[in-house]
Amino acid sequence: MIQNITVHVVFFMAIFSVTTHAADVSPLLQRNNWEFTQEELAKLNSANVTELDDTITKLIAKTTGNLPTGVLIGFKVVDLNDDGISEIIARVDVSGRGLLRDVTIISRNDGVYHYDTIPAYGGMTQLWKSDKEQLLVTSQPACDLSRSDPLITYPLLYSWTGLKCKDVSKQARAYYETSFLPSIKESLERAKEAAPTTESREDKLRRVLRIVGLSRALVRVNNLFDKPLFSRSEVADLKKTLESLDLSSEDDLRGTGTPLLHEARGMITAEMSRLTHEGY
Repeated sequence: MIQNITVHVVFFMAIFSVTTHAADVSPLLQRNNWEFTQEELAKLNSANVTELDDTITKLIAKTTGNLPTGVLIGFKVVDLNDDGISEIIARVDVSGRGLLRDVTIISRNDGVYHYDTIPAYGGMTQLWKSDKEQLLVTSQPACDLSRSDPLITYPLLYSWTGLKCKDVSKQARAYYETSFLPSIKESLERAKEAAPTTESREDKLRRVLRIVGLSRALVRVNNLFDKPLFSRSEVADLKKTLESLDLSSEDDLRGTGTPLLHEARGMITAEMSRLTHEGY
């Protein structure tokens, strides 16, 4: 199982306590317009996930033309853009191993289904309130690793237009300042802690890969904005940390960690040059 090490606060797309059965709420989803009262939304969101598996996966099949082969593990019904029409946010485990790679959003208005699928690796999906709308915060992998390596993610934010999702990460700086920035700083400080004297080779590789992934996440988010979240001095400190790391051939038996470490050093060096050139 992949270990998911997130760098932002995780919101559940909940499996709520069982208070409503599928038979009680399925008729609501047959409406031509998904205009639900607060009471109806509460019923939908308290429905048994297992019971609604067939209903929601069939909705996904009807809207996308692609029947999910996995199991529904979570959903939430919410009016994302405050237009009176609700959306279903659904997560399906297509592998049976908890390897979640996307989230599907479905809405219905005037008898027409609208949907989109956006990448969301690892855990569930956060909702973040921005003005009137609620934005979807999804987890993107900082780098591709094997199933036994730590999965380091960074967040991207999407809004629902009523027809599809739109990447609005660059317009959501407030989220990154309040959630991502403190989280990744804390993660980096923990990752830089002195290694135990009894550290195994596998643990050392994972520690190095953790810092590599966090470094890549920092650079990717820093480049979203004209004014970077992380200052040149903070990037310089991380560059120093990366340069202090080493992996012997015995530590890196698969031969995957060393090139990723070299690549991370290159990314941080390039980011330092960019910040210096732009006067930060």
